[in-house]
Amino acid sequence: MGVLTSLAVVDGVAHLNPAVTVGLAAIGNVEWADVPQLIAGQFIGAFIGALLVYLAYLPHWAETEDQGLKLAVFCTAPAIRNVAANTITEIIGTAMLVFGVLAIGTNGAAVSPPAGLFVALLVLGIGMSLGGPTGYAINPARDLGPRIMHFILRSQGRAARTGSTPGSRRRSHHRRRDRRVRRAGGVRPVVPKKSMGGGEPTR
Repeated sequence: MGVLTSLAVVDGVAHLNPAVTVGLAAIGNVEWADVPQLIAGQFIGAFIGALLVYLAYLPHWAETEDQGLKLAVFCTAPAIRNVAANTITEIIGTAMLVFGVLAIGTNGAAVSPPAGLFVALLVLGIGMSLGGPTGYAINPARDLGPRIMHFILRSQGRAARTGSTPGSRRRSHHRRRDRRVRRAGGVRPVVPKKSMGGGEPTR
């Protein structure tokens, strides 16, 4: 859907993937002078998209403790982490994408609406056949851009927590404990307090 929507928005010519842009420039279908501007636009779009996703899930970040699940909202991750094997998988998937776009497209740019549909189906096919090992990023902007935004937002979150007061941190700890107790179906125990006169603890 992203491919089809982008083609409709820009009147049939869309550059979404730095790998495809560089491939088209390598065979002369895109001016090398335009490549930096196109790639910058791709990364800016990825940053904006990641920020919108962050805002859409805003209430969920504090409730989710699994950092891997949080990262998965922004980018893909390999099923088995092996840098060499993961790199080979991504190279194969990206090469299939670039060659497919060149084969389908008009003048190598996939400008006509039927070609846009075929490119979308090509991306779907690559995902279904090669997506298992790495999640098929096959797009440096779509994967690296949200990773950078995730790092920035996570760093800002750490800075905000570091700048909090002891009282606010203590209240936050109590709220998290109460939520865990409620999710477990239990009742929060009443902590005994010492009386002002130093006698027996009172409830």
